[in-house]
Parts: sequence; C-alpha cells; structure tokens
Amino acid sequence: MSLIQKQLKPFIPEQHKQTKQAQPKPVLSGGRILTLAPLSFAAMCLTVLLPGHSQLILLVVCAVGFDLGVQATLVGHQTIIYALQPDARSRLNALLFTGMFIGMAAGAALGSRLLESGGWMAVVILATVTGAGSLVMRWLGRL
Repeated sequence: MSLIQKQLKPFIPEQHKQTKQAQPKPVLSGGRILTLAPLSFAAMCLTVLLPGHSQLILLVVCAVGFDLGVQATLVGHQTIIYALQPDARSRLNALLFTGMFIGMAAGAALGSRLLESGGWMAVVILATVTGAGSLVMRWLGRL
C-alpha cells in the first residue's frame, strides 16, 4: 500500500459504502469531491508565483486532488453501469472506458500543442476549463 493510499484510507470506506448500494448520486451529485479536479487545475496557476520547491509541492497536492476527483467520478459511473442489466454490463463498461481513453488521448494531443505554443499556463487553463465544463454539465443534468 502506498503512502498516499495509507493517508486516504480513512476517507475511502465512507465513499465505498455510498457507492456499494448502486446509488451513485451521493458521489456524483454530492459535488464536493467532484470539484477537486477543476480546483486542483486552477490551483496550478499559482505555480508561476511560487519558488521552485513550493511549485513541486503544489503540483503533487494538485495531482492527488485531481486523481481523487477522477476516481470518484469513475466509481460513480461504474456503479450506474453495474446497477443495470447484467447482460449489458460488459458492453457498457467497454464504452465507458473507450470514451475515457479517447478523451484522454485528445486531451494529451491538445495539451501537447498548447504546451508548445502557449506554455504551461495554456495547459493549466485548458485543464481548468474542461474540468469546470464537465462539472457544469453534471450540475445542469441534475436540474
């Protein structure tokens, strides 16, 4: 078990209990943990204001926050899939992951071009805008 997993272990059981009952709403619509990804990316804008070693610390903290947000979303969406018809689970799960990997590949390609043309800040702005956009889409879907 990694150091990060040991530190996060007290927080995982509660979330696991919520998703175990095939009820993704506490995770997906609760909102608090989902805001971690865009907030983590927005905090990365501060790296240009910090000295070298502080930039690295902020980058690590933001990476952990982003990962928690993404993992919570993944668990919520897989909970939705596993609550559906057993015959369709594998196909829907394959669609979910195919869509995720297409999105990640597109983001990596666009991020590489932005890094080359606009630098680090352009990449951070792209990540913040896309993360906030998906959060807004989720909130609008609740209305």
